[in-house]
Amino acid sequence: MKKFTFAFLLVFLAFFSSEAAEGIEYTSESLGFNLTLPTGWSGLYRVKESPNSVQFISIRNENADYGGHVFGILISDTKFTEENSHLGTGLEELAEAEGVFVYYTHPTDVQFDYENASLTNEYKHMEADVYGILKSFRFVNPAVKAELSSSFLLTNAKKFYYDYIDNNPADDPSASEY
Repeated sequence: MKKFTFAFLLVFLAFFSSEAAEGIEYTSESLGFNLTLPTGWSGLYRVKESPNSVQFISIRNENADYGGHVFGILISDTKFTEENSHLGTGLEELAEAEGVFVYYTHPTDVQFDYENASLTNEYKHMEADVYGILKSFRFVNPAVKAELSSSFLLTNAKKFYYDYIDNNPADDPSASEY
């Protein structure tokens, strides 16, 4: 069962990665990056760009007065640490190249109408796509080679696994009886 669960998880991660690779390309010329959104996001999101960040927002949840923030990208020339970050939670390092630090932002409170099953489901599906989207992050200038932060990859792989197990308890290897 453990081998099946691990193999299924790898296939599932590869599916989301390939889905993002075949999706909607978003480029921010002003911030100098691009990434790929799943085709299923078409018509479901809007982008709010500021001088140093971009937010991806669920339109229907925003219209329901729940914010709708799914994730964002923040570009900075400062490396945020616990000592100098006023932003605190909801900010994780994504990449770094040539003195440019890239962070992804995620909500720290409820951004969807949890009393509306349709809006909750839509938001949760968008939220589940974020890891694959972030893996597609690239600087626009091909000369800039950024490496995705290893802490980002490890943290989010674990999060994805635990989210999957929460939603599919029958596949939890620790719950199986031997």
